[in-house]
Amino acid sequence: MNKIWDSISIHQPHFLPWYPYMLRILSGESYVTFTQSKYKPQYFHNRTWLLQKDGRILSVSLPVNGSQNTIFEDVTIDSNHWVRASKKIIRVMEYNYAHSPYFQDIFEKIENILTVTWWESLEDINLQWLQVLAEILEIPMPETHKQNNEEYTGENRTDNLIHEIRKRWKSTYLTGWWGGMDPKVFDLEKFKENGIDMKYLDSSRLSKYPAQNGVSILHHLFHDGPDQVRAQMEQDQSAFVSLKI
Repeated sequence: MNKIWDSISIHQPHFLPWYPYMLRILSGESYVTFTQSKYKPQYFHNRTWLLQKDGRILSVSLPVNGSQNTIFEDVTIDSNHWVRASKKIIRVMEYNYAHSPYFQDIFEKIENILTVTWWESLEDINLQWLQVLAEILEIPMPETHKQNNEEYTGENRTDNLIHEIRKRWKSTYLTGWWGGMDPKVFDLEKFKENGIDMKYLDSSRLSKYPAQNGVSILHHLFHDGPDQVRAQMEQDQSAFVSLKI
C-alpha cells in the first residue's frame, strides 16, 4: 500500500485500535506519538472492543496506573493486575474468534505480546500493537517519532500541531473525522497560512468497514484475513478529503 504523499498523522497510540485509526496511521509517511496530552481513562487508550459470537459488543481493557489528570506518557501498566487481565483478553479472543478463518494465523502474534511478563508503560505496549498489526497487514509502519516534551507548551494546540508538522517537513496532515478539528479548539486559518493541507477521513466513504462502534481491526483480520483488509485500506485511502477552509 502506497503512502499518501508528504503526509503525517499525530495521535496517541491506541490499544488494538479500530480500522479507521489504522488506515490513518498506515497511510501516512510519518507518525508522531502525541503523548504529552492527557490520558483518558477507559477510552481507546487502554480499552478496545470486540464482537461476541452473538454479535454483541464486548470491551476488554489493559490495567493501568493513571487518571484523567495524568499525561499519557506517564501512564504505566498495573503489574498487580497484568497477568489476570492479559489472560482474560486471551480467553475472550479464543472463545469468540477461534473458529474464524484467519484466527490461528494471526492470534499467535497477538498472544506473544499479552504473555510478556511485564510492560512498563501504556505507550510502549500500544506502540508494539501498532507495529505487530502493521506486520500482520504487511504494510510498513511510517517513520515514527515521539513528541519532544521540551517543545510542547500545552497552551496552544494549533501551534503545537503546526510545529510538529513543519518540523517533519510535511505539508499534509491526516486527521480523523471532521469533528476532530473543531474550529472552537483549532485555528484552522493558521494551517492554511502555513501551507498545510488538512485531510480528514470521511466516514461515509468507508464502504466495507464502517466506523462500527470502535470495534478493533482484529475483528476484521480474524474474519477476512490480512490480504483483504489491506486491499480495502488501499481503496479507502480515497476517503481522505481535503478540508475546505
